[in-house]
Amino acid sequence: MRRCFQFLAFALMLGFSVDAFAAARPMVPSKDAILPDGGDVITPLAVILSTGFEAGEGFILGPLEPQNGWTASGVNSPWASVSALNPAVGTQHARLIRDTTVGAGSQRLILSPATPLPPNTPAQFKGLVYISNDGGADHTVFGQAPSQAFITFRVLFSFSDISGGGPGTIFILDNPGAGLEFVDTGVLWNQNVYTELKVQLDPAAAEIRYFYGGVQIYTGAIYAGTAVEQVGAITDNFQLAGEHAGLDGLQLLDTPSDPVPASPTTWGKIKGQYR
Repeated sequence: MRRCFQFLAFALMLGFSVDAFAAARPMVPSKDAILPDGGDVITPLAVILSTGFEAGEGFILGPLEPQNGWTASGVNSPWASVSALNPAVGTQHARLIRDTTVGAGSQRLILSPATPLPPNTPAQFKGLVYISNDGGADHTVFGQAPSQAFITFRVLFSFSDISGGGPGTIFILDNPGAGLEFVDTGVLWNQNVYTELKVQLDPAAAEIRYFYGGVQIYTGAIYAGTAVEQVGAITDNFQLAGEHAGLDGLQLLDTPSDPVPASPTTWGKIKGQYR
């Protein structure tokens, strides 16, 4: 009943046909930065974020907050934990489950440390994303610029398709010309397996490129934030019994594309100039 009531109000507000999308869940587009819970402190670390939540990086098994500057909804809450149960690489990862201290539909949030950057700083984010099954919670991965008070990119791994009754689909927050909205890519996300999400912020080209599993799935506009100072994830706490999500191998670089390493031949030429 709660989901139907919420979506009815949302559908009427946007002029959608309630009959067509009666089973869908509200997607509220916003360009505002996502703030932590009251009292949480965000500690700046490095410009480049690179973590697999490993012991060698200073992480221990248990609640993610407040380890290494990460924050999460609640205080030391086990819904967001450093875990050894299902890593993609190494022996540890970030594991997100239902928060039993709050009701279904309550937004649960994790945030990386934030590093202020100049406007129009290019960026590339990579992360391995795991969701055990669809039909439960919505899961979002995002980047933002808190110093600008704006979101920069937001990728929604929906519990369903646009109808609310189909398989889990990827939506991208964008402004394709008629205002901010979640755009249906038509791409299904992979269940029960880690898959790489990559997002390239390219201010010079005035675009954001989105990749999933190594395949470009969408190109959008820069609609709000013009840098990626912080990344995070959100669930809406609708997890089914046993449902869990994982994040691993996170990397944030100040480049709008994949770096091209120097080849041995190229490096030999460079060294030759100094002999």
